[in-house]
Amino acid sequence: MPTQVFEMTDMKTKAQEVLYAYMDVEKDLSEPKILIHTLKELINQLQVSPGIIKCPDIIELCEELKKL
Repeated sequence: MPTQVFEMTDMKTKAQEVLYAYMDVEKDLSEPKILIHTLKELINQLQVSPGIIKCPDIIELCEELKKL
């Protein structure tokens, strides 16, 4: 059971860091659902099989997004 608590806390910390990164760029968090929707679409686009996403693919996609 302690492992689950740690994992949940760790995921909460990760979620906060993602949110803070978003806020650093957007300076406005009036629509957090946009971020959530974007993250879900990122997973849908990069998922090579259920639950598997390759880190290099995420980096490559981020680089392409920066070019847009």
